[in-house]
Amino acid sequence: MTDRFAQDAELAVADLSLAGTPQVAAGPIRAPRRIFLTGATGFLGVAVLAGLLTRTGAKVLCLVRGGSADEARRRLQQAFRAAMGRRFPAERVEVVCGDLGLPRLGMTPSDAERVARNTDLAVHCGAEVNWSRSYAALRAVNVLSVLEIARLCSDIRPKPLIFVSTLAVCYAHDAPRVVNEDADMSPHLAGMPLGYARAKCVAERILGVFGRAGLPVTIVRSGLVVGDSRNGRSNREDIVSRLLCSAARTGIAPDVDWQVDACPVDFVAGVLVELARRPSAGAQTLHVNHPAPRHWREVVAWLNVAGYRSALVPYDKWLDHVQRATWDTDVSLRPLQPFFLARPRILGGRTLPELYFEANRERIDATRSRALLAQRGLSVPTIDGAYLARCVGALASAGHIPTLPFSPPRRLLAAVDVETTVAALLRTHFDERGLKLAGIHRREVEGGIISELLGWRLGQDAGVAKFDVSFRRCRGAPEETLPLILKRKPGDEVVLAIGEALAATCGTSLGKLFRAGAQGLGLLQAHKREPLLYRINEPGLRMHTPRLYGSMRESSGQLFALAIECLDSTAFPSWAEAGRSWPRETIRTVVEAVAQIHSVFLGQTHLLEQKLWHPGSPSPEEMLPLWHGLAGHAAEFFSDWWGEPSMPLQRRAAKTASERRNALAAMPRTLVHNDFNPRNLAFRPNGAAPRPCAFDWELAAVRVPQHDLAELLCFVLPPEAERTAVLEYLELLRARLEPHAGVPLERVKWYEGFGLSLDELILERLPLYALFHRVRRQPFLPRVLQNWKRLRGWFDPADFRISRIGSLG
Repeated sequence: MTDRFAQDAELAVADLSLAGTPQVAAGPIRAPRRIFLTGATGFLGVAVLAGLLTRTGAKVLCLVRGGSADEARRRLQQAFRAAMGRRFPAERVEVVCGDLGLPRLGMTPSDAERVARNTDLAVHCGAEVNWSRSYAALRAVNVLSVLEIARLCSDIRPKPLIFVSTLAVCYAHDAPRVVNEDADMSPHLAGMPLGYARAKCVAERILGVFGRAGLPVTIVRSGLVVGDSRNGRSNREDIVSRLLCSAARTGIAPDVDWQVDACPVDFVAGVLVELARRPSAGAQTLHVNHPAPRHWREVVAWLNVAGYRSALVPYDKWLDHVQRATWDTDVSLRPLQPFFLARPRILGGRTLPELYFEANRERIDATRSRALLAQRGLSVPTIDGAYLARCVGALASAGHIPTLPFSPPRRLLAAVDVETTVAALLRTHFDERGLKLAGIHRREVEGGIISELLGWRLGQDAGVAKFDVSFRRCRGAPEETLPLILKRKPGDEVVLAIGEALAATCGTSLGKLFRAGAQGLGLLQAHKREPLLYRINEPGLRMHTPRLYGSMRESSGQLFALAIECLDSTAFPSWAEAGRSWPRETIRTVVEAVAQIHSVFLGQTHLLEQKLWHPGSPSPEEMLPLWHGLAGHAAEFFSDWWGEPSMPLQRRAAKTASERRNALAAMPRTLVHNDFNPRNLAFRPNGAAPRPCAFDWELAAVRVPQHDLAELLCFVLPPEAERTAVLEYLELLRARLEPHAGVPLERVKWYEGFGLSLDELILERLPLYALFHRVRRQPFLPRVLQNWKRLRGWFDPADFRISRIGSLG
């Protein structure tokens, strides 16, 4: 049987020459006083129409399908009122009855002549956006209409044409790895399995011919067009909305590595309106995509936080669900079955969607386009939890999915409330009643997924943020600037809810296990633990922790605020980043610092009861279900990074947990950071020898001091490091701590404690990183796991004999 995709490709290739040798009328380009718009009843087109009416004084002629002019006008009025919620401005809109799928756009000869003679510019939004239909089926509406409108714009006098294409034309199995605005994708037409992409590619080629003949053509290659950033109005028929509705209704979502390259409809419409206001005099192509797209897994995580329990399942398993979908079981995905299930030969057995997964797709270069849009004052709205809530809320209001199970307070925390919190904290620190804030500037830093989800759930600006605060201590005093970190953390119940939702994204049962065992992971009471620790007045601790400016429970009662010193990360060397190898001398410097921290309570942990709140832990038997669940989830990643199954090691660590804890409890213990890695370390300027400073003490615990060193070396050990280097760091820490221990730190037991600490990490900490990695990639994690495997091979607690210790040296 002939491959349908191959036949489609042959037709598309033949159509590349449809433009022939066009003739573009001579004459000046006029300011756009009358604009011809297609697709005005569509999701994007109606937003463009509203923008043209708001931001220009032009009259708009809209091509609308209808059995008569009156019917076409009613269709447009209904679409406009439904989308915009306001009166249709009939005095500025003229409706032209037509059909994109017919010759001459279905217009009468007199209407066509009127458009060619009286309009000054055309915006062609009209298209059939369908990811399942073939090129042949889309050809009339998506290709031949472009030829017709290009001819109209070339007739009588030249009229600039703005054409909405798609970034899907950049994806072909034989395309270059990087595609910029100048790329002609027509040579790769046969490698595009998507009929919609082929149609847009042929349309681009047609317009390219007209552009070279003198017609001012602007091609806008857009990513996915999604809900309005202001009200969440979404297109129920697009692929993102259908996937969201399916996940919310069925409780499962595909576990795929897909960056959702999408822009809100109001932004894309704003780009088209701005181009129409100031049209280009020549031919150009723009790439309109999001500079910070969200990953599909992050979207599913947000659904879980919002109360829709939807677990990520393997892609093949999800495809089985798609294949079985009916109008009763999954009305959202039923129409997209041909797209999700097709396996064109040119993809070597892969499904169509796999072309757009991160490992397979091309990188879109939009550098020039973003610079042009920035010059015109256009920036893409952020895709965050509040935005997703608006989009999902709009879908729920329309009856496509159940009502949002959880919705945060309507009013997000205003900037003035942040200033109030900062001012209160600084007054406490400086003990100045007359303190006056002169300004507070928030630095742009990438937030963690937990902070973002917390912020959305609370309806407040939660998590960690960096600020430059300008203030005067009193009236008339000189202005000072203080860089600080403001941490706004919730209480345990919200932390549990977020953690449970994140775990449920990786499996419904895992979410329940997480809530039941969270206390054993040391996550509870973190909002109390950190400020209490910063107030311990011990020099060995204070010199390696940030300065505390103040802490308080905010008036809302939901957040606990903490203001601490901020060290400028821009001064840090590149090796200080997570996942980078550290120089030997730097590791030694940090070991010296952590020894000073550990020396404070070494052998005197009973004093912590007076100074630091620390919760008790459940028994190993109570923790086993959670440990097994986390290990099962992490095994996919760990086994891949190790090149061998990880479950035997993780099961062994769980099985020996009671014995290990008893052994560790018998060793000298102290206050440890318990999250000791480059993500939480900075270097305070101190002449030629910067001093290490450890941040984020919210997980601080009582453990053996080797625990912090084990975690640090997993992150920073170079791949070429020898066992002797690790022994050097262990011996350095042992030598610095022994004078404070009150008893000799016997060498064999010291090494044994290090090996036991490694097993604690593989059981408790590293599987949590795998949870985060599932939702948002943690690029440092493979390296960390590989280092853990090497260290564990050198320090195996199950086979710890003096003869082996001797061989390590």
